[in-house]
Amino acid sequence: MNAEARRRLRPVIDIARQVLDDYEDDEVPARMRRIARSSARTLPPPFERSLIDELVSDDALRADVASAWTDSGRSDELIETFLDDPGAALASLESVESEAELLRLTGELDVERTRVEELDRELGRAKHRLTQERREAAKERKALRDGAKRSREGIEAALRESRAEATDLRAALSEAEQSIAEREALIADLQSKEDRAVRRAARRDAGAPAMPRPAPIPTGDPGAIAAWLDTAERVLRPYRDAAGAPPDRGPDGPFALPGGVAPDRAAGVAALAGLRPDLVILDGYNVAGALGLVALSGAEGRNAVLNVANVLSRLVAGEIVVVFDAVGVEGRGSYTTELGVQVRFAGDRSADDAIVALLGERPGRTAVVTNDRELRERATLLGALVLWSDGLVEWANG
Repeated sequence: MNAEARRRLRPVIDIARQVLDDYEDDEVPARMRRIARSSARTLPPPFERSLIDELVSDDALRADVASAWTDSGRSDELIETFLDDPGAALASLESVESEAELLRLTGELDVERTRVEELDRELGRAKHRLTQERREAAKERKALRDGAKRSREGIEAALRESRAEATDLRAALSEAEQSIAEREALIADLQSKEDRAVRRAARRDAGAPAMPRPAPIPTGDPGAIAAWLDTAERVLRPYRDAAGAPPDRGPDGPFALPGGVAPDRAAGVAALAGLRPDLVILDGYNVAGALGLVALSGAEGRNAVLNVANVLSRLVAGEIVVVFDAVGVEGRGSYTTELGVQVRFAGDRSADDAIVALLGERPGRTAVVTNDRELRERATLLGALVLWSDGLVEWANG
């Protein structure tokens, strides 16, 4: 189930959540009970996939959702097809995603070809400059031979300078040729992926089973990274300026938000600077959901959450721990980032249970960040200060 399919089916997911909410406790299917208890505005992708799978397999639930959809007065041909024949609707969504992937790969291939053409032009200009420099060097050497009155030291110095310039030009030429070779290899890789996408599309059109999609090509945008760093600097600047620092409550002061500060807004997170917590715990994938990420349960979601946690580590002096719903990934278990943020995986337990256990081990000035209503209630009973993931995201993007 790809991200685009979940996005297109999100209206029926919302109707299904309403139907589950209207059920009595004993009417809710066992696999749906955790989803029914979730108070998140948008379900994490694993929950969305589980709910869609339940709608496909549970005819009674799908019939109740279809009835609720009709009563809502909304109209969507894809949703209505899904409620009538889930298999046909999902096959249609898979075909659309394949065509989109093919268009994206074709666009990337065209961009790389343009870059290679530009590098070819740069290589031509470099060769032209090298030819000119060689001509100039030959003229200079002839002039040096004809000027017998010039000192031997001057002649040798001029020759060394000329040779150094020629070496630099050869190095530049070699670098340009290497860059062209790398671009050509990248184009070949993109062409291969495009060919595979064409074959997959052809097999899908012919009724053959879909093959797994390759992982997307990693990309980077230095401009976007610079803008993000500027935003972080703007948020942190008031707490580096002694004149604008919040009042110091001290380690023995009350560990609670100031009056009028809401826990679901950026001001609640900013207040942590004055509260001086010993420990701040982030509900990892819950924060990823608040960030609006589609693939929040993968490396992209974890990295986005850790970027926010690293920024938060500059605001508070206490420890910061991020807990994810997973066993250790990429061959490793818990670890610590370069900025001191601790990363833990819940393993066989849920992240909620792992966070509650950590609160039992570390009583004191501890804050928990989550949108999950049940976890907020459990953390509050253990004496923790509870902030919302929405407030953390608003603060990080402020």
